[in-house]
Amino acid sequence: MKLQDKTIVITGVGQGLGLTMAISFAQSGANIALIDLNEK
Repeated sequence: MKLQDKTIVITGVGQGLGLTMAISFAQSGANIALIDLNEK
């Protein structure tokens, strides 16, 4: 799947699966919008 220049919205990025997905998608060249209630 080509993610270069695609925009992805990810919720729950403060830890765990959401964080892992955000890092992976960013490394693949995707634009990411991150949403989480955890202020850290």
